[in-house]
Amino acid sequence: MLPFPDSLRRGYVSWHRWYAESKLIVINFE
Repeated sequence: MLPFPDSLRRGYVSWHRWYAESKLIVINFE
């Protein structure tokens, strides 16, 4: 794993969390 700046890592974590939640919502609606 490459060392990322804290701001970039936080941005990725927040995006990944949103992506996972949106995927769960889509699964619940199906």
